[in-house]
Amino acid sequence: MARNVTLSKPLPINYFGIETSDGSGNDILAEGLPAIAADQRYIFDGGQFGGLSKKLEKPLEVEITYDYRNPIGIKRKRKEFCILSVNHIQSMPSRISAEQAIVESLKGPNTTTLQKIQEELVSINTSLHEIVQSQSDVRPNK
Repeated sequence: MARNVTLSKPLPINYFGIETSDGSGNDILAEGLPAIAADQRYIFDGGQFGGLSKKLEKPLEVEITYDYRNPIGIKRKRKEFCILSVNHIQSMPSRISAEQAIVESLKGPNTTTLQKIQEELVSINTSLHEIVQSQSDVRPNK
């Protein structure tokens, strides 16, 4: 368990805009977090490339400090460094929206989790229809 988690700079979230910033966004966790359990995650939507690149014109270097207890129970303090940047994805294509990516994954040639879920739902639906049909065949006609 990490306690008294502090960040040297707040983190950017919700900075939207595909090619240019749309003016949105917030900075969060300036005051840090009281505690984070082992394997606990906080997931935030940073935004889109245009918005984040405007906010992070140069890489954001963040120092993270926290207290923890080692395996024998002695209290320790640790510092870690993290660099946030979006410059490395500047030339990557973003040709479709997230919604379109889901549609393409459902009808694409590569098996995806969504396709497996769809196949299971079709199988369940077929089984339910067979059960209903068998129940109606068993009932005597009045």
